[in-house]
Amino acid sequence: TFHSISNNIYLVSHNINCGKGIALKSGFECCQKNFQNIIGIITVDADGQHQTEDINKIYTKFIDENELILGSRDFGQKQVPLKSKIGNTITSKLFTIKTKYTLKDTQTGLRAIPNRYIKEFLKIRGDKFEFETETLMYLAEKKEKILEEPIETIYYKKNKNTNFKVIRDSFNIIKLFI
Repeated sequence: TFHSISNNIYLVSHNINCGKGIALKSGFECCQKNFQNIIGIITVDADGQHQTEDINKIYTKFIDENELILGSRDFGQKQVPLKSKIGNTITSKLFTIKTKYTLKDTQTGLRAIPNRYIKEFLKIRGDKFEFETETLMYLAEKKEKILEEPIETIYYKKNKNTNFKVIRDSFNIIKLFI
């Protein structure tokens, strides 16, 4: 178990799948409660898309910049499933139209988040995948910096491990722009 590795690890879980937004908020709350001196939080999706080297790149850039850092994937590559390519491209374009911020990958789960944003992020609506888009829209509205760092684009088994529901979650994200 995680606890055999270190006593500084807290495993936060729910009895049922409450959605990614709820899971992230639970993790944020745990960090706020148990690690008062942190400078930020790095989120990493559990679907096999993020390499240790890329997590380290995000960490290093975060230490240098202390701004929100997104691990940005390249959706022009052949191995990207069509639904992911289309969904991410549409979301990024809508985000640019709505906020005037140009981001290549608004749906990445690899993010470094400065601690100064966590309390505000906990107030943001969204229980599922739309929560991450809401956080970006919040930062854009406040004219905060959002930086991207290129990372490897990995879709393990054509992204079969994801909990992303194409119709429902895409609709919830696109709804934010309307």
